[in-house]
Amino acid sequence: MMRSLLGQLPRLLCLLLACLVPATASWSDHRDVVIGVQLQGNPDRELERWSPVIWHLNRHLPNYHFELVPLTRSNTLSGVDTGAASLDFVITDPGLYVELEVENGITRIATRISKIDGHALNMLSATLFTRSDRIDLSHFEDLEGGSIAALDEHSFSGWRLAEHALRKAGLVANDDYSTLFTAFDTWEVIDAVLEGRADAGVLPAGLLQQMSANDNLQREQFKFIEPRQSAFFPVAHSTALYPEWPLAKLRHTPDTLARQVVVALLDIDPDSDMTHAAIEWNTPLDYQPVHELLRTIGAPPYAGFDRVTLASLIDDHGHWLVLAAIALAMMITTTAYTLYLNRRLVTSEQRLRDENHERREAEEALGRYGDELEERIRSRTAELEYLAHYDDMTGLPNRNLLFDRLDQVITESQKESASFALLMVGLDRIREINNTLGHYFGDMILQQAADVLVKGVGETEMVARSGDDVFVVVLTSCDRASAEEMAHQVHDALDRTFYLDGHPLHMKAQLGITLFPEHGIDADTLMRHADVALHSVRRTRMEFSVYDPSLNKHGLRDLKLLGDLRTALSVEDQLMLNFQPKVSLRDRRLTSVECLIRWNHPQMGLISPELFVPLAEKTGLIRPLTLWVLNAAFDQVSRWQEMGLNIVSAINLSAWNLQDRHLLGQIRELIEAWNVKPSRIEMEVTESAMMDDPERVLDLLRELSDMGIRLSIDDFGTGYSSMSYLKRLPVDEVKIDKSFVLNLDSNAEDRAIVKATIDLAHSLGLEVIAEGVDSQETIDLLIEMGCDTAQGFYISRPQSALDLLKWHIESPWGQALYRHGEEPPVPIVGEATPEPKTVGNGPKSIH
Repeated sequence: MMRSLLGQLPRLLCLLLACLVPATASWSDHRDVVIGVQLQGNPDRELERWSPVIWHLNRHLPNYHFELVPLTRSNTLSGVDTGAASLDFVITDPGLYVELEVENGITRIATRISKIDGHALNMLSATLFTRSDRIDLSHFEDLEGGSIAALDEHSFSGWRLAEHALRKAGLVANDDYSTLFTAFDTWEVIDAVLEGRADAGVLPAGLLQQMSANDNLQREQFKFIEPRQSAFFPVAHSTALYPEWPLAKLRHTPDTLARQVVVALLDIDPDSDMTHAAIEWNTPLDYQPVHELLRTIGAPPYAGFDRVTLASLIDDHGHWLVLAAIALAMMITTTAYTLYLNRRLVTSEQRLRDENHERREAEEALGRYGDELEERIRSRTAELEYLAHYDDMTGLPNRNLLFDRLDQVITESQKESASFALLMVGLDRIREINNTLGHYFGDMILQQAADVLVKGVGETEMVARSGDDVFVVVLTSCDRASAEEMAHQVHDALDRTFYLDGHPLHMKAQLGITLFPEHGIDADTLMRHADVALHSVRRTRMEFSVYDPSLNKHGLRDLKLLGDLRTALSVEDQLMLNFQPKVSLRDRRLTSVECLIRWNHPQMGLISPELFVPLAEKTGLIRPLTLWVLNAAFDQVSRWQEMGLNIVSAINLSAWNLQDRHLLGQIRELIEAWNVKPSRIEMEVTESAMMDDPERVLDLLRELSDMGIRLSIDDFGTGYSSMSYLKRLPVDEVKIDKSFVLNLDSNAEDRAIVKATIDLAHSLGLEVIAEGVDSQETIDLLIEMGCDTAQGFYISRPQSALDLLKWHIESPWGQALYRHGEEPPVPIVGEATPEPKTVGNGPKSIH
């Protein structure tokens, strides 16, 4: 989290600091400010290049008149050394800055960051290049006896770093190769190489890529000598890296003016025309690596190694000397021990020969087992394929295969203008048997019931298991009368006594019937109406019931809500997202938020998601509703990214979502469309939802994890998953259900459960978040137990994106930033902050 905040959050902090500076703190009513810039090329081009920045400073700071003065290296040294009042700021290369910092006490206040292909680079270096047809030049030593063109003998990225690299390769300037300096003329370096006046050239890393990207030259004309690439530095380079150019203020320049200049520079849009899409400004970088590099190459202010003393050596490299002493002691010990081992090895030669013989025999045995292992893999693959479509307890098709078969039957029936019936069979007392006798007896009942159903309806009809105690029978080419007759037979067949290990258990069954096309023309509707009919039978204790709209007492209301929900999905301003903060209990900082959908109905007002989400799940609207939530959440994450706020957003996935084969593709499209970092997205999956199809869910979660998305188990502790299964899940955290947290301070049993859950999760390398936190006492207990994160009304209720930003600054949890010596982040300074848009249709290409 802290790494990504270093991008834009410092910019916001500096803007806030500028607003806190009183208007009366200006240096004077109106005065000239001179900024000297070290020349990289033609003075006129340098002035033209920097004039948009000077214009920007004059527009944003009207009390001052900014003027740009190009300086040579010697002018820069002279102007800073004399402390001339006419020079207020300087822009130099890193090497010259370090020399001026040590000798004259100037202070860096901002850093110019270069951009390649739209990506900001905070490191630059020198690159040696030659013509692409020079196959004889690939390494530094190939340049012996040749010539090299460079910008200036004092330029670090244009020559000094390359000279140091060549010296390490054994080549000395003027002895082993000749040099041609072009007085900072970049094109003269390139022309010298192309025209053969020089065998190779030296330019700052990335300059050739940048010029070729702007169609100024043909990239295929060149090749790099000993190219390399480093982490977070995709541009090819040949020498050690060093930070970009700094902007520094002189001793006499007031801090107030320096802060105002920094704020104005950070306010420059990096994609505006004045930056030429090639640079942007950021806060000062760490220049310790530059100090070390200058010491290494013997450049000012560290020129002349004769000044090094033992005391300075200990001060600068004391830890390395300790490590060297330890390494020397280990080397002596290792040498002595090696001599001892050599004496023992002479007497152990025969034993080693025997061990080698045994190893060869083991390798031969391993080869014999190769075919057996391959066969096991094939068998396991077939088993996983079977589990994806069949219920492992009864051997019947599962819900996935049932819906596939239903779609096929519907298509065939529509072609032939035929009808068919769907019987939903619910077994009575299964849950009671599981709770009293155990799941062993309940599983045996289900297995025997499955056998009875298959034999009763015949092999030509389909029987599937769609729930814990529910079976589905599909009767093709069947009318109402035939369906009712078959329902009688199924009821009578299952109305019997089962004997399990000598225990007589009497069972009953109830059936709900739907007919195609009378009661629905798609699988979801037929299944839903059959479930309504089954629930009616269970209330009335009848044998079976054929679906009728009057069976659902909430039918009209639900139908209206479903119609309104479809409309809400296609218009703005009805559906919205609220965000409930999650805070770290270690440092009391905001870590992430949970995205919660809200529906502001134009007539009925706010409607609870507990009412319309189940309706969406039953009717198939859960898919477009989930896509709306994902789209709106990714939209908001993208906006936070642009503001520099590293907020992880958690999105809930239901059991229906986990069965949606289009879900992964939609998430990938949204990540690309909104340019969202996957690490800022978290998916919350309930423990019970994962148990419907464990292997399918496991594959889905693995793919999400491979994409870089965080995963969390929601309502942990309320399901029935096994620990062996949980250990296989690629999740990052578990979320303790609020039912265990609400009474944590008064219920000893809940405290024991929560403590055990935290210890178990930590042993598996998982983070723990507790939801339902409603008091300070609960937070204190969670901190004592080692819980990582907390969420609840005591911290904050769900709120809009704008209110979340205000809460982050004004709440006690946001105020914790002050206790760490930081400033609270704000999105915009100097004007009202608009509420980020959290709803909308999003990319039109996503379906």
